Amino acid sequence: MKKLLIVSPTFLPKTSADMQRVRMMLRHLEKHGWLATVITANPREVSGPDDPIVASSLDTACRIIYFNPIPI
Repeated sequence: MKKLLIVSPTFLPKTSADMQRVRMMLRHLEKHGWLATVITANPREVSGPDDPIVASSLDTACRIIYFNPIPI
């Protein structure tokens, strides 16, 4: 299985355009034999609304690594 590293400024459970692009791409990557790892900022440190329903819809075997961003 091929591996892919994705860096996104926000990811689940935040709702933003960049997160949606990554979330939608993940399910297609897995179908084509790619195992993705997403590196993203800790959602507690990022402003914006949370959406627990969208967060529960992630049905892929990707690995998510959170980091604490530099404060603004």
